[in-house]
Amino acid sequence: RGARIAIVDKEPFLGGNSAKASSGINGIDENSVYRNDSVEEFERDVLIGGGRSPDDSNPLVKTLTGGSVDALHWLRTRCGLPLEMIGQLGGHSHPRTHRPAKGLAGAELVTAVQSLLQEYSKNNRLV
Repeated sequence: RGARIAIVDKEPFLGGNSAKASSGINGIDENSVYRNDSVEEFERDVLIGGGRSPDDSNPLVKTLTGGSVDALHWLRTRCGLPLEMIGQLGGHSHPRTHRPAKGLAGAELVTAVQSLLQEYSKNNRLV
């Protein structure tokens, strides 16, 4: 908290192709009705989906899956992004793809983050 941040995007507009994504964000929601899911199961699914053995260890996969709990929380609480719908997409052993009820998930995510960045800019917290 209180840090100054910099956002770098190679596209001429914030979000690039992410703004066009329609599926949602994959992650473990500890408050979900699907309580039989876990970060470990998510990690296993990502490894298998990437053609790796579920016994492999990959620090990037661990960061993606382990950080998903906090990422969902941050999007909901700090960005105000409602992610009230959850679905199970290909390669996942449990429903863990979260999306807002209205609009394209990527566009809604980019808009929510952009609003937060504008607030940071007003408070001189954006480099």
